[in-house]
Amino acid sequence: MTPKTRLLLSFTAAAGLIGTALSAPVAEGGRKFVKSLTGQAELDGGRLTADMDGRGTAQVTVNVGQGRVCWNLVGLANLDPLVASHIHQAPATGQGPIKISFFNFGEPIDLEGCTEGSTQFPIDRKLLEDVVQHPENYYVNVHTSAFPGGAIRGQLSRGSQD
Repeated sequence: MTPKTRLLLSFTAAAGLIGTALSAPVAEGGRKFVKSLTGQAELDGGRLTADMDGRGTAQVTVNVGQGRVCWNLVGLANLDPLVASHIHQAPATGQGPIKISFFNFGEPIDLEGCTEGSTQFPIDRKLLEDVVQHPENYYVNVHTSAFPGGAIRGQLSRGSQD
């Protein structure tokens, strides 16, 4: 094999690897969280005020390098019509502000997708790093027409998937 042929094969192989990396699914890589969502976990000023028989699972991938968050809400049951879903910042004993929006009030319902943020809820590297490093300070919330303040919730946590 001539040096020119070898060089051409090297470039072809490198281009194939780059193409494969760029075509990988968005949710690949990153920190994965799988959390059960329940009405019992939903708090309002320390009181349980939620859909007590509602349930589901949130599969969330936080990819700091890509600057995006992907989600899949599955097994949703015993819930009124959905109106919004987000990641909020607060410990398990409280409520907090929306930090990452999956879909917001008045927007199309999207049970699976990815976001790089929006004007209303921007995402930056610092936020994503904080979610990965301190997941116990964040929770997934699903809001319904009957419980617009939150119907079911699941606190993110390091190392546990339930």
